[in-house]
Amino acid sequence: MNILLLGGTFEARILAKQLENNPKYLVTVSMAGVTKAPIKYSENMRFGGFGGQKGLKNYLKINNIDALVDVTHPFASNITYNAKVVCEELNIPRILYERKAWIEEENDKWLRLDCEYDLIPHLNNRDVVFIASGRQSAAHFKDQKNIFLICRQIDKPQNPFPYGNGRYLISRPPFSVESEMQLFEELKVNWLLVKNSGGSQSEAKLIAARKLGISVGVLNRPKSFGGTIVSELSEVGNWLEGLGYE
Repeated sequence: MNILLLGGTFEARILAKQLENNPKYLVTVSMAGVTKAPIKYSENMRFGGFGGQKGLKNYLKINNIDALVDVTHPFASNITYNAKVVCEELNIPRILYERKAWIEEENDKWLRLDCEYDLIPHLNNRDVVFIASGRQSAAHFKDQKNIFLICRQIDKPQNPFPYGNGRYLISRPPFSVESEMQLFEELKVNWLLVKNSGGSQSEAKLIAARKLGISVGVLNRPKSFGGTIVSELSEVGNWLEGLGYE
C-alpha cells in the first residue's frame, strides 16, 4: 500500500517508524518545512507545501497514493481541509489522527479564547504576555502599548520583532517544567498564551503556569471537518489493516 503521511508532529514520527516496519506499506512522510532544520525521521520524506488543493491532487495522482494519513498539528486546518476535499474527490481513503486536547485541572487559571483579541480586555497595565502560540499571535497585540510581549520561536527570524512592545525569545524544545518555571519567574510573566494543541511533549509550560499561578489564555481548536478521526495511534494501524490491501 502506498501511503502519504502528513507529518510535523511528535506522533507522526512514532507512526512513521511503526508503518515503515510493515513490509506491506510504502510510506512517504510530508512536512511543511516551517522550521529551518526539521528532523529527518524517515527514509522517504518530502519538505514544503503542495500548492493548495490542485497541487495536492496532482501529487496523489502522480505518486499513486492509496491512502492518506493526516498526523498534522491540530491547528494545521488548511492542509487538513485540503486533504479532506481532495481525497473525497479522488476517492482515496483518509484518516485524521487528532491528539486529545488539554483539559483544565484544579488550580489552573484558564481563559478559553476563540481569538487572540478576546484576551485584550483581560490584560492589565504592564502585564507580560508570553506567546507560545506562534509569531502570528503577536500582531493581535501590537497596539497594546501598556503590555510587553515575549514571543518564543524555534528559529531566529530574519527581521527583528516588528512591534515596539515586545521581543523574540529563541529556544528549541523540549522544555522541562523546572526550566519553564525558572524562565517565567525571570521574565515576570503574567499571562501565557497557548493553542490547545494537546500532547505531553509541550505540556511543561502549562504545568509551570499552574504551579506559579500564572493565568493562561487557551485558544480553542478550529472546527472539525469530519471524516474518520481517531485519537490513538493504534487505531490508525487498525484502520489501514481494514482497507484490505495486500
